[in-house]
Amino acid sequence: VQTCPEIAAFHFAQQEDEQTHSARRCVLSLAYQLTTQLPEYALFLQSHEPLEEIVPVASFPELVTHLLVGPLNAIARPSSSKPLVLLIDGLEWLLPASGSGSLAPPPSLARSWRKESDEECLVAMLPALVPRLPAWVRVVLLSRDDPMVLSRLQPFGPPDVAIDRFQHENDQDIRHYLSVTLPTPDESDGSTPDQIVELIARRSEGLFLYAVNVVQAIQEGRLRAHELAALPVGMSACLQQFFASHFADPDVYKRRVRPVLEVLCAAYEPLPLATLARVLEWDVYEQRDVSATLGSLFYVETGSENPESHMLRPFHSSVLDWVQDSGSAGAFFADVASGHERLGRWAAREYQTVVRAKSTDFVNLKYVWSLSYLQARGVECMQLVAAFAADEKFQLARRLLHLRAEGLQSFFHGDVSRERAQELLARRQPHRVGSFLIRYTARQKAYCASFVAALDPQTDAPKFRHNLIYHLSNGAYSAVPPADVTDETVVFPDLVSFVEQYQRKGILTAPVARETPLNREISSG
Repeated sequence: VQTCPEIAAFHFAQQEDEQTHSARRCVLSLAYQLTTQLPEYALFLQSHEPLEEIVPVASFPELVTHLLVGPLNAIARPSSSKPLVLLIDGLEWLLPASGSGSLAPPPSLARSWRKESDEECLVAMLPALVPRLPAWVRVVLLSRDDPMVLSRLQPFGPPDVAIDRFQHENDQDIRHYLSVTLPTPDESDGSTPDQIVELIARRSEGLFLYAVNVVQAIQEGRLRAHELAALPVGMSACLQQFFASHFADPDVYKRRVRPVLEVLCAAYEPLPLATLARVLEWDVYEQRDVSATLGSLFYVETGSENPESHMLRPFHSSVLDWVQDSGSAGAFFADVASGHERLGRWAAREYQTVVRAKSTDFVNLKYVWSLSYLQARGVECMQLVAAFAADEKFQLARRLLHLRAEGLQSFFHGDVSRERAQELLARRQPHRVGSFLIRYTARQKAYCASFVAALDPQTDAPKFRHNLIYHLSNGAYSAVPPADVTDETVVFPDLVSFVEQYQRKGILTAPVARETPLNREISSG
C-alpha cells in the first residue's frame, strides 16, 4: 500500500481482529485517511455540521452519504491524472455475523432481520454505493471466493480480476520478498542465495503465507538451509509436516493440544490466555507451558502487563481453517462442535459458581418466604417504593442515565425553525416547565436550546425561551459568544454534557425526542 500513492485510503478486515469487522469503523477509517490526503475533503467536512454530533446518531447509509458520497462529489478532482483509489480487503469479514455461520434468526423474523442486516452491511451496499461516487474515484475490493460475498456483488458481474490470472507476477513478488528477507546462508550449507530463493518459491506454489512461514522458521533457527530440500509442496502439506514433527506422540496431541485447538476454532474472537486456562481447567504449569506445547504456529500476545489481557493467537488464521478440515488435517483434525461444548460447560460452571457464591442473588430467593413477607408487609413496601421513585435526586439520576444512554437522539432535532420548535414543545400534554429540545439554527450558525420557561397562570399556556449555544473553534460548546469566552468561562465537550449540566440546575428537565432518526443527507451543491 505504501508503494502505491494513488491508494488514498484502505481498510483491512482480519479474522483475528473483530474490530475490523465493523462496517461503520471501515467507513470512519476511510474518511479519516481521506482527510490526511485531500485538503479539500477535510475542509468540506470542517465547514459542515460537527462530526462528533453526526456520527453517533447517523444510520449506516447516512454515514456513507455524509462521509463519502457527499464530500467526494462536492470537491474538485485532485490535480493528479491518476484515479483516487479506496482499497477494502477481507470483504468476507464485513458481512453480518450470520453470514459466517452464526445462528440464524427464527423464520418469522428472517425477512425483517435480513433487511436490517443488509442496511448495515457495507458489502450489500457496494453495488449502489460505487455508482454514486465521482468518476475519478475507484474502489478496489479483495475477498476470498465466498458465495455470500459474490451473491451480494452480483450487480458487478464476475470479478474483473482473479489473482490466479496473475500467477507470474505473484511468483515474482514471492521471489523478491525472499531475496530481501532471507538471512545470508552459511557457506558450509553449500547453497547460494538464488538457489534457496528458487527452491522456496517453487515449493510455495504461489502462496505468500508459505514463504512467510519458511522465512520465519529460518530466522528463528528452526530450519536450516540443508533441510530446505525436504520442504513439502504447498501450505497444506507444510502444515501437515509441521504438525507431524511437533506432535509426534498422538496421545499427547489428543490430550494436551487438540482440546486447545477445538476451543480456539469455536471461539468467535481471540481468547485471553487466562480464560482459556479456566475453560480447559489448566493448572499454573500448563498455562505457563502453553507456548512450548503448541509450537511456533501459535503465540501469546502480551499487549500489557495485565495477564488477563494476554491473548493466544495462531500465526495465521489458515492454521485454524486447516485443522477444521478433516480431509486435509487427517489425524490432526479438531472438531469445532467439541469446542463449543467445552465453552458451554465452562460457561455453566461459571454461572453456577457465581449463583452459589451470592446467596442473595434473585435466582436463589425462597419464593415461599418472599410471598409471605409481601403479604404481611406489602402496603409498607409499596409506600417505600413510591417514596423512593418520587425522590428528586432519584428522578434526576434517572433522567441523566437516560440522557447519556440515548444521546443526541433524545433531544436534538437538527435544523428547525423557532416556530417549529415551539410547535413541538406545545404538543406535550400536559404542558410542563422544563420541556426542551436542542436545534441548529443556520441563520445564527449556532445551536439553540428551546424550552418551556414558565406556564401562564391564567391559561396554562407555555411560555418559551430560546437560548443560543455556541460551537467554539476548539470543538467545545458554551452559552457565551466566542468573542466573550475567557479562561473562567464554563465550556462543555459536547451537547450531551451541556444538557446534563442544565438538567442538574432544573432548567432543562424533560427532553422532547425526535420521532424519526436524524436525517443527515448532505447536498452536493
